[in-house]
Amino acid sequence: MQASAFSICSIVNFQRFVKAWNAGGPPPFLLFFPQNRFLFLRAYVILKNCTTHYFKQKRKGKTTTMNANDIWLIAGLGNPEAKYDGTRHNAGFAALDSLAGKWGISVSKTKFQGLWGQGEVDGHKVVLLKPLTYMNLSGDSIAPLAGFFKIPADHVIVLCDDITQAPGKLRIRPSGSAGGHNGLKSIIARLGGDNFPRIRIGVGAKPRPDYDLADWVLGKFPPEDAKAMADRYPDIEAAAKLIMDGKLGLAQSKYNG
Repeated sequence: MQASAFSICSIVNFQRFVKAWNAGGPPPFLLFFPQNRFLFLRAYVILKNCTTHYFKQKRKGKTTTMNANDIWLIAGLGNPEAKYDGTRHNAGFAALDSLAGKWGISVSKTKFQGLWGQGEVDGHKVVLLKPLTYMNLSGDSIAPLAGFFKIPADHVIVLCDDITQAPGKLRIRPSGSAGGHNGLKSIIARLGGDNFPRIRIGVGAKPRPDYDLADWVLGKFPPEDAKAMADRYPDIEAAAKLIMDGKLGLAQSKYNG
């Protein structure tokens, strides 16, 4: 139906459509084609609806052009069992869940040793992933998925915990070493380099030097720290969008700290 409608529209004077819309009704010349009136009216409705939506989005600054090669992978790191929910090491999982809910992407497909889903965000194709390999083997999930979708390393955004930052503090970097984080170490090894952006989410340092690191990162957040984390989810979303827009430096200046 739409193909026929648009072929009809191609012979219609668009200025007449615009003038009629501004007057608040269908173009009067449609009344002079009784044998094709139904098709013209359908063409009018389709074109008007499309144009109305376009200008609404334009006023909101949301008009974007999809680039077929513009695809991003955002991976949140964590451990898969329910007993790890709410732990410091699962800060990446929690942040990814927040993005999925905000963007309406269901992260429920099971492949590549992880849970994943895909959608579109402000003109970018986006794949969200939660590796189910456990933290230390995160790269075994991320690398195969990135390879399948032909996503380059610099289009892989990793969300992970950071014990060097206070709870809720963010550290956005375009690349760099693992910094002692085993999940990042695995990703660097499997992608063949460290040239991928990451948003490191502060979970707080050990309370004393002799405190076991594994016990600390696998411990649950106290309520005040959990709130500090949740309060930064809008900033993580905004930072991820800026990174996909090619504005990582702006994301750093606005949201680091």
